[in-house]
Amino acid sequence: MDTLLFLIIFFLLLLIFGVANRIFRRKEAFLTNSIDQHDLEKKTLLEKIENLEKNGNQLELEVIKNRNLNLELNSEIELKEEEILALRKIIEKLQQQKESQNDDIIIEYNIKKTKEEC
Repeated sequence: MDTLLFLIIFFLLLLIFGVANRIFRRKEAFLTNSIDQHDLEKKTLLEKIENLEKNGNQLELEVIKNRNLNLELNSEIELKEEEILALRKIIEKLQQQKESQNDDIIIEYNIKKTKEEC
């Protein structure tokens, strides 16, 4: 009787250990898959970050180029404005030198002005 009880307890313990071992293996496989999935997600996120940094650097370079172009264009505009102001002063002096205003000078200036604006 004792041996039968011992065998029953022994088989129950083997069954419990077998079931526990299977549960732990499945849990280990699940955790391993989870870790692999997290590593893959981490790699993809790092790649996205690198791509965004590259795009950000390219955009910064484009902004710098655009600012330089804007500065150049602003300086050209200022030069043109100074030239226009100088031409206006010359026209005023020419008109003052003549006793009557000459409409031809005004019309010629307006034509040149419209051509420059286009």
